[in-house]
Amino acid sequence: MEGNGDRTIKILVGIIIGLSAIILFSGIFYILNMQGKIEKLETEQEEQLKRQIETQNMASAQTMQSAQTQQQSNINKKGEKGTRSQQSQITASNGINITKEEGAYIRANFNTFFGSNEVCHNIGRNHVNFPAIYSGNRPDLSAALLRFIKKSDSSFVNNSNLSDEDNVMNWYTANCVRYNAIGSENSKTLRYFYNYVSNF
Repeated sequence: MEGNGDRTIKILVGIIIGLSAIILFSGIFYILNMQGKIEKLETEQEEQLKRQIETQNMASAQTMQSAQTQQQSNINKKGEKGTRSQQSQITASNGINITKEEGAYIRANFNTFFGSNEVCHNIGRNHVNFPAIYSGNRPDLSAALLRFIKKSDSSFVNNSNLSDEDNVMNWYTANCVRYNAIGSENSKTLRYFYNYVSNF
């Protein structure tokens, strides 16, 4: 009888240990599976945000080109004196319009001029391509860039007392290239951008 009791106890202990092991491994598998899903979701959200920024950039470029064409047509009608005056106002309020040559030069040297961080690339690219952002006329781009920063940098603390653009540029000055002598010398657009960065 005692022998049968011992065997029964051993069998029960074995069953308990087996069930515990199954539960433990199931829990580990569930946790790993959930981590994989969370990482996949975060990656998809980040890609969606990037696509959103790129879509906004494309729409903004088309709108800006149309507006610039109409504006240039109006300027030409006013004569040489009016042309110089209005162009001066455009530069003062919106920054420096980038040329195709400068655009190609900057794209080939993103890491050098803005830093290795992809967020730095986005901030620099948006500012040199859409100079209206300097004077606060593109709050949509500033808001999109701020969302990208929050997504990419978990340590970022948003200052609610500042505008989206100020928060973006404060992050840029702390994490990206603030000045590059060669870029500033070779590109008036970069020179204007670096002067703007120096204000933060």
